Amino acid sequence: MEGILTTSVVLANVLGAIMAFPQAIRLVRTRHTEGVSPVWAGISVAANTWWIVYGIGTRLWEVLPVSTMSAVAYLMIIWVLGTVDPSSLRRVAVGFVAVAIVPVPVLLTLGWPAVGLVVGLLYGVQLSPAVISAYRTAIPLGISPATWLLAWSEAFLWGVYGVGTGDIALISAGLVGVVMATLILVRLVVVRNRMLEPMPTRVAS
Repeated sequence: MEGILTTSVVLANVLGAIMAFPQAIRLVRTRHTEGVSPVWAGISVAANTWWIVYGIGTRLWEVLPVSTMSAVAYLMIIWVLGTVDPSSLRRVAVGFVAVAIVPVPVLLTLGWPAVGLVVGLLYGVQLSPAVISAYRTAIPLGISPATWLLAWSEAFLWGVYGVGTGDIALISAGLVGVVMATLILVRLVVVRNRMLEPMPTRVAS
C-alpha cells in the first residue's frame, strides 16, 4: 500500500506540475482564447495559492511543488488572455478575489481541518467556469485537450493518495476534479469534427 501511495503522489505532482502548460502553450501559439474562461484562470491562481498555504500550515509538503508550478502556469494563461483581450483581466480579478477570501473566515474560526475541506471543494469552484465556458462556446478552439487529460489523471491520483492518507481535502479535490475534467473531455469529443477544421493563427494587433 505504501508503494502505491508513493507512486500516486509522485505521479500526481508530475502531472499536476505540467497540467496547465499545454493550455498556456496553445494560447501563446494560436492566440485563440475561445472557450477559455478568464474567471477560471483567476480562480485557479487563488486556489493554488491556498493549496500552498494549506500545505505549509498542515505540513503536507507533497502539495507544494505542484501548487507552485500550477500557479506559474495559470499566470502565463492570464498574461496571454490579457494581451489578446485586456478587458478579460477584470473577470480574472473577480475570480481571484472571490475565491481568495473564502477560506479566510474558515481558518480563523474552525482551523486547518475545515480549511482542508473548503480548499478541496474549491477545486470544483475552480473548474466550474472552465466547464461552463466549454459548453457555452460553439467551437472551443482555445481549449487544450492535453491539459484536461492531465487534469483527469492528476485528480484521480490525488484522490487515491487522499484515501490512503485520510486527507479529506485531497479526497474531495480528487473526486471533483475527475468529474469536472470528464465533462470537458466529453464536450471536446462531441465537437471534435469542428475542432479538427483548419485553425487560423490569430495575429496579435
